[in-house]
Amino acid sequence: MNGNPDDPWFWTHDARREHVLRPQREPFRLARVSSYGTGPRRRFATLAHGDRGPARETHVDLTANELAACTNAISISAGEGGFTVVVEPGRPVASRVRSGLDEAAVRALLATGDRILDIDPYETPDGPRFAVVSAADGPATHFFTGLTAFRLRWALRRACVQPLRLRAHAFGARDTAAGDHRTAGDYRAAGDHRTAGDYRAAGDYRAAGDYRAAGDHRAAAAAAASAAAGDCDAAAVGDCHAAVAGGRDTAADVRYTVAAGLLPRARWYVHLTGDQVGRRLDRLRAWPVDLDARRTGDGVRYTMVMQG
Repeated sequence: MNGNPDDPWFWTHDARREHVLRPQREPFRLARVSSYGTGPRRRFATLAHGDRGPARETHVDLTANELAACTNAISISAGEGGFTVVVEPGRPVASRVRSGLDEAAVRALLATGDRILDIDPYETPDGPRFAVVSAADGPATHFFTGLTAFRLRWALRRACVQPLRLRAHAFGARDTAAGDHRTAGDYRAAGDHRTAGDYRAAGDYRAAGDYRAAGDHRAAAAAAASAAAGDCDAAAVGDCHAAVAGGRDTAADVRYTVAAGLLPRARWYVHLTGDQVGRRLDRLRAWPVDLDARRTGDGVRYTMVMQG
């Protein structure tokens, strides 16, 4: 699920439908397209990696029936008008897309041996549901949902895993991850920064450092490689950072859904503005793994996972 941090990349936001449907220039391929906003304010955020391979296609506003017929997807976003997916034709191991899953159905899917390539929660009259892209071609995925950022950080630390896909939602206070998740830890806040225009970055971003993995990872190879069973390196688990507007936490009612696994030198961020996304990637010379956008009462806010 994680790529090569040596590859170039760029990201965009405030993109319109016609922009995300354009073919990407080589060597870039879209890794994710996130739909946010409604009506005339609907926009897209994109993340592209310079990892050469088969050309990818973007499909916007698919219905649930059209989604079920979609194969070889790698990314999904649920938004107004339907589902947005990025497809890689000819993927060596075919992926499947499912929508309308509740939490139990997602866990049942993982129990069959599939891993999550992407996931997006959305609200329905029957309650929260998930759109999921999965494939049986990699290590098992840990799934967390309904957690605050505080509780999520500790759930990840206990499992010794890092976010691979990180999504924000506001379906209510539902702490549903298994285990004892304490509301403590290092949660550093930043100031209020207004969103600016399109930020692009490319070049050589290297991820360094030794990742010491331990604990229950469900993947036999990772467990065997652990040098200290039950002892998780907090730095490897990754830091969570939140942007707080006006000196107070404006994301108090937000909960997070995460597909997690092993990711060297992971950092993850929530409730960021566009400016903050750009500055963190630039300052830390990091490689973006995942990006998601939501339009909130505070404006557009982003969640981001990166290596660096």
